Amino acid sequence: MVRNTRVEALDHTPRPLILVDNEHAAGQIIPPHAHRRGQLLYGAFGAVVVTAEARTWFVPPGCGMWI
Repeated sequence: MVRNTRVEALDHTPRPLILVDNEHAAGQIIPPHAHRRGQLLYGAFGAVVVTAEARTWFVPPGCGMWI
């Protein structure tokens, strides 16, 4: 089972930091979108490819990137 909590459901929580833990199937593509807060993207298992503003980043397993 793949878990996917929508950030929008928690985004207005009156705290400086929130945590959302999601699992995505291999090869899943998430459509372009935006968030109100900055995000730390971390892939515990498997690599993540991020494309934004005509640039692409490869995030290897166990590493993260600030978005």
